Amino acid sequence: MNRNLHYIYFFALWALLFNAIAQERTYPQNVTYPYGYKSSKITSADADKEYQSWISKYYVECSNNEARINYDGNTVSEGIGYGLVITAYAGDKTKFDKLLKYYNNRKNGNGVMHWEYSGCNTGAKQTGAATDGDLDAVMGMLVAVHQWPNGGYAQHFESLVNSIKNSEFTSCGLIVQKPGDAWGGCDCTNPSYYAPGYYRAFAKYFEGKGNSSTAEFWNNAAKDSYTVLFKNQNATTGLVSAWTNTNGAAGPCGGAVGGGGGADTYQYDACRTPWRIATDYLWWGDANAKTFLTRVVGFVNTKVGGIDKVVDGYKLDGTVTGQWHNVPFVGSFALSGMATSQADADKFMEHFRTLPGDNYFNTCLAVMYKFLATGNFWNPYSPAVVGPKCSQVNLGTDKSLCGSGQAILNAGVATSSGKTFTWYKNDAEIQKNTSNTYTATTAGTYKVVMDSAGKCSSEAKVIVSASLPVVNLGNDILLKGSATLDAKVEGSGINYKWYLDGTAISGATQKTLVIDKPGEYKVEVSATGCASTNDAVFVEVSPQIQKTSVSISTDGVTETAYTNFRNISKALQGNPNSTDLSAKWSAIWDNTNLYIVVQVTDNNLQNDSGDNWWDDDGVEIFIDGNNSKGSSYDNQNDFQWGFNYKSDVIRTGGSNPSNSTAGIQFKIVTNATGYTLEVAIPWTTIKLSPTVGATLGIDIAINDDDGGSSRENKIAWNATEDNGWQNPSVFGAADLVGEPVVEKYTQTIALKRGWNLISLYVTPKSSLISEVFKSVFSNIDIIKNLDYLYNKSNPSYLNSLKEIKTGNGYLVYANSDANVTVEGTLLASFSAQLNKGWNIIGYPFQTQKSIQETILEISSKVTSISNFNGVFQNGGGSIQNFEPSKGYYIKVTDKCTLEY
Repeated sequence: MNRNLHYIYFFALWALLFNAIAQERTYPQNVTYPYGYKSSKITSADADKEYQSWISKYYVECSNNEARINYDGNTVSEGIGYGLVITAYAGDKTKFDKLLKYYNNRKNGNGVMHWEYSGCNTGAKQTGAATDGDLDAVMGMLVAVHQWPNGGYAQHFESLVNSIKNSEFTSCGLIVQKPGDAWGGCDCTNPSYYAPGYYRAFAKYFEGKGNSSTAEFWNNAAKDSYTVLFKNQNATTGLVSAWTNTNGAAGPCGGAVGGGGGADTYQYDACRTPWRIATDYLWWGDANAKTFLTRVVGFVNTKVGGIDKVVDGYKLDGTVTGQWHNVPFVGSFALSGMATSQADADKFMEHFRTLPGDNYFNTCLAVMYKFLATGNFWNPYSPAVVGPKCSQVNLGTDKSLCGSGQAILNAGVATSSGKTFTWYKNDAEIQKNTSNTYTATTAGTYKVVMDSAGKCSSEAKVIVSASLPVVNLGNDILLKGSATLDAKVEGSGINYKWYLDGTAISGATQKTLVIDKPGEYKVEVSATGCASTNDAVFVEVSPQIQKTSVSISTDGVTETAYTNFRNISKALQGNPNSTDLSAKWSAIWDNTNLYIVVQVTDNNLQNDSGDNWWDDDGVEIFIDGNNSKGSSYDNQNDFQWGFNYKSDVIRTGGSNPSNSTAGIQFKIVTNATGYTLEVAIPWTTIKLSPTVGATLGIDIAINDDDGGSSRENKIAWNATEDNGWQNPSVFGAADLVGEPVVEKYTQTIALKRGWNLISLYVTPKSSLISEVFKSVFSNIDIIKNLDYLYNKSNPSYLNSLKEIKTGNGYLVYANSDANVTVEGTLLASFSAQLNKGWNIIGYPFQTQKSIQETILEISSKVTSISNFNGVFQNGGGSIQNFEPSKGYYIKVTDKCTLEY
């Protein structure tokens, strides 16, 4: 009885402490953003009225302390995302926690929420994620990190933001946001999902954690989002389409879309884009955001005829397709006015404040919009701006009269009571105490001086020229991944045309160009009334082959030392596709060998051509030891080797030097989608003494025989013609580089006398049994798994187990207690291939993890997991976590793969 009282006291105290978590920012905050114009025509009372209406109509609680946002009886991730942001800003921790629990309990295998459920159900009605909902959800979690710093929300934020990064973004020269975790990307993306203001906040979080690489990813995502947006945005109206690709083509995704209207129109999806861009500008003052929003405001003020005439649908040229005047469209346009002038902000907000939400979607957006409009959608990384502030004028970059005959100069500060603007040309006063803009029609150096009621002043200069500036693309580039070329010439009426190797690049008519392949790039810049100007830059790509100190077994299994895989995709024959024939390769080296691994996807494997080995499925490896790039083989260090499926013979080209197969070892292992080749080639055979900085001529080609008797397809990594068998000049090149510096970790495994079930989570320099157990070798008698055995008393040739592989499980018999200490590197990931029945597995990481969570994807096939400490079955049992250094028995009903 007394013990139960202690428990009651403990949990009561815990609950008291939990509920006492302090809130950092009370609601309403009503901050003044560091950028843009906030209007007094809309107040926090307007926002709070909308918030209370939203709560009463759409916030619904479930059992198990969960809550959801009701959408006609269903629940969508979009609504949960809105709910998490709104309640975090409103400081309503109770509602926030219940919405958070709903989201976390419905994550899929990618760590993001399926997009639709029926009410409070846990089984998805519609599978796959929606990126916009996930982004608002994770932003709400980041706000919670700052609202309640001791609330434990950082772990939720980090888990979700990394899942979004890994499953809902992709790369194609740009970092591109997918519309969900299971579809779209470079060929299909939704501009209204883009949230560059959020991305910059994510970057700030990781900068604070010292994680510069993740911070860089999010900063680049923000930058690259504008590349896509500007390609899609109509330059006159500022409108964007519901769907686009990275080249700006509207509506390429095909099929029906939500949000009404067509995929290539400004409809109920697309209308949210100005709101998200306004958030970026008000929080961070991004110049691209202002440019985007300025076009939108111009459309509303001119072609639409005012904010009061906005309807719910347009073609991108401004043609009206809608009829209703409502929150999603009016509010988003109104927020755009906060970026352009005080007059726009006041005029737009005075009208918008009277529009209420009238359904789920409209009301959610009404709250989000009005929170932003009133300073209650604050940037977690920017303190509230209070009191008077001396604005700084900014005329931007130098301007040109080319193309339009005039340059409109804008001081970048709104006119208001007490502010005067004086303009100068070549230091001579030309206009005094007038507007914050000036139209220049002649060349010169222009200056504006702003005085704010005698309290403070600032000035800025800009050069206006009557000729195009000189284009300078910079020095030649050695490409690593992708890069952006910038003509650095901008202005009204400027035209750009990009070329690759003398041929115009289709659709490349912007100031910048993202590149990911080598060649000579040239840009030509022109404008009416001015001579064109151009510049060119050479781009080269030289891959790197890293040195390794890890012991490599030529067994067809890809060791973790192989990194930086390169696609083999240049078609030399036929019309290969991703399943019929595709491949990638990687290479590493040590002082003895060059190691190459080639992973081939091929759905039909053949070996029936005898000496005509090139007509069968297989890999050709070409090496030019000194990268001399001769037009014919030199009989010294130019090589062609062939490795065929279902063959142990090394094939050689007719021009190879003698003994060209000496010491070469290889292994081909087939799998469900094709096969993997691993080759070790001695440097003595290549006749090269390897050194860091040496350049090796190399190419990899894949032969594909589908129907038997002859080859149908052939692809290569570098060559563009099937001539490598006689002409080494078509080979590519790769640089030998040193071993990357990696952090070393020490693992200690406590062995008890008798049998122990263990595993390594570090990868030692040598995986040989004699090296791994070197310090306690006399204490070890037997090591085994289900397939192989090492017995110290056996002659060495009887021992089938030679190495201890990181991540695998082993039974070790010790004749006395001992501590095994192993030094090595950590694995980033690991896969265990499981056969039907019992298997022995290891645990490859240094911190424990829930068994239930780890086996989630294969849980239907797992019947039991056990070790010497206990058993796990059907979610219960005496062991609940996989623990470092331990091994496990696992029984499955069918062949499968366990991804840790």
